[in-house]
Amino acid sequence: MNNNLVVFSYYFPSIKHGGGIANLSTLKAYSVFFSKVDYIILSDFFEKEPKYDNVTFHKIKTPFKRKWLRFLLSILYNLPAVTIVFKQKSIEKQILDIFDDTIIKNNSQPFVIFEDIPIAYYLEVLKKKYPNIKYGVRSHNVLSDIFLNLIKITPVGILWLYETKKIRKFEKQIFESANFVWAISEKDKNTYFNRYKLKCDGVISIEYQADLKIIGYEDINNIIYLGSVDLRKKEGMKSFIDISWPIIKNSLPNAKLLLGGNNTESFSNINKSIYGYGKIENQSDFLKKGLIFINTQTTGSGIKLKSIIAMLSSRLLITTDIGIEGIEGDNKQHFIIANNWIEFAQQVIESAKNISTSIQIAENGKLHFEQFYNFDNFYSNTSKLLDKFVL
Repeated sequence: MNNNLVVFSYYFPSIKHGGGIANLSTLKAYSVFFSKVDYIILSDFFEKEPKYDNVTFHKIKTPFKRKWLRFLLSILYNLPAVTIVFKQKSIEKQILDIFDDTIIKNNSQPFVIFEDIPIAYYLEVLKKKYPNIKYGVRSHNVLSDIFLNLIKITPVGILWLYETKKIRKFEKQIFESANFVWAISEKDKNTYFNRYKLKCDGVISIEYQADLKIIGYEDINNIIYLGSVDLRKKEGMKSFIDISWPIIKNSLPNAKLLLGGNNTESFSNINKSIYGYGKIENQSDFLKKGLIFINTQTTGSGIKLKSIIAMLSSRLLITTDIGIEGIEGDNKQHFIIANNWIEFAQQVIESAKNISTSIQIAENGKLHFEQFYNFDNFYSNTSKLLDKFVL
C-alpha cells in the first residue's frame, strides 16, 4: 500500500500498560499497511522505541500540569481538563513544524490518525490548515464514562460531573469533525451509539501475545491482584475488602489477599490477612503465588490490561463486568463474572474448593486469548477498516 501515515499519540507503544499495548497493536498494523509512518508522541516520559524500518518517531516533551490546574484552565478555555495539557502554543508550533516537514519531505499528502480522544484536540488545528487530508480517530475508551463513578464517590463529585459533560461535548465534536472514528471494543461502539447517538466506523481492538509461561501456583488460598489502585479503582477494591473478604475468610480461614501494584500497600492489614506489596518488580514471580486472580474494578471503559495478564498467565480470572469489558469470551468457560460483592465472595470460595474446574477455566482462558487476539486476526480485521479509510 503506497500511502503515508502520521500518527499522534500520548502513549508510548509498549507492553507496560494498557495504552501502550493499544498503541503497539496498531503500530504493528500501520507499519505493514502503510509504506511510511511518522509517529508523533507527546509525553513527559519517553520509553525505548520499538524498531520498524518504515517508522520514524518524533518526540515532543509535554509536561503534564497538576490536576487542580488542569481543572482551573478547563473552566477558562471551556475544554475538558484531559485536553488542557495539549493547549500550548509551543507544542502546537512543534507539531506543525514536524507535520509541514513531513509533507514537504515526502512530497505527498499523508493520512492522519489520532490514537485516543484527548489528543484529537489537534484535529481542528490541523484541519484548518489542511482541510483536504483524511483524519481518523481511534478511541481507547468511552472517555466520558471513565469519570461517572467519581461523581458519586468523591467529595468533589460536582467537578467530575462538570468534566463529564464537557467530555461528552468534546467527543461529539470529534465524531463530527473526523472522517473516521473507530472504537476499541464492540461494547464501546454500542455505548457511543446507544447513549450518545454517535456512530463509529468499526472496531480496532488489540493484539497481545506475551510469553507468560507460569506453571502451577504456590497456594490455592492465595488470592492475588496485580495492578495499580488509582482513584477510579480504589472504590472497587475497598468494596471487595469490606464486603467480600470477610465472607471468604469465614469459609476459607487460611485465605490470604495478596495485592501487587502502585498504591496497593495502603490496603495492607496483616490482622485480616491482606498484604499490599506496592510496585512489583518481577510480575511472573508474583503471579505464581496463587491461581485465583481478582479484578475488582467498578468504573472505567476500554480494555483492561490486568485481566489480559491474568488470562495469559493461566490464572483463573474472577472479575466484575467492568473488569472484563472489551475482552471477548464466555463467562464460566474463559473467566468468571460476579454481579455483586456477595456473589464475588461465593465465586472465590467455590473456585478455591473446586481446583480442577478452576484450572480448566484458567487454561481455557489462556488458549482462547492466544487464538483470538493474535496478530493475524487483528491485522485481518484492522486492514479492512484501513482499506475504507484510505479510499
